[in-house]
Amino acid sequence: MEAGTCCHRAVNYWLDSLQSIRPELVHETTFDLCLLMAKSEKNSAVFLPHLHPICGDTTVDPNWLLLNNEVFMLKNPPLHLAGPSIPIETCASLPRLRPLVSDNVNEFVDVSTTQEAARYLADGKTTHCITNESGLIRYGLSSVRELKEMYVWWMPFTYIGSEN
Repeated sequence: MEAGTCCHRAVNYWLDSLQSIRPELVHETTFDLCLLMAKSEKNSAVFLPHLHPICGDTTVDPNWLLLNNEVFMLKNPPLHLAGPSIPIETCASLPRLRPLVSDNVNEFVDVSTTQEAARYLADGKTTHCITNESGLIRYGLSSVRELKEMYVWWMPFTYIGSEN
């Protein structure tokens, strides 16, 4: 995934834990694209966060194997509601993160990553976003408040289905 995302951080954490090998890290912009890439590249792994719906779908798909020995938990980088202040007219967010601020938002705009959410706010497409510290710094955004602390289980999968 894109640099600055929790997925990018998690995969680098895993890579740093390896002692003798350093696999190539390939960046894609969405989990769907990561799965497509891994499906076409033999011996590839895709790391999915347990709280993303695509992780559940991949878990029950007979074409994908969960690499149980490589599953790990990692504290998620702090998430922030970024923007000028309340009221929140529009908020760019991953759909899964909406409950963190849903009581105060008039309209959500779906995005694929926290970095994309930060770009939406920086480009004036929304009045607010849910992003992480990397998004705040990279796009010069202000935090309205830090959101819930979370730990994420990272689930690596490899494709075992037939090539079609």
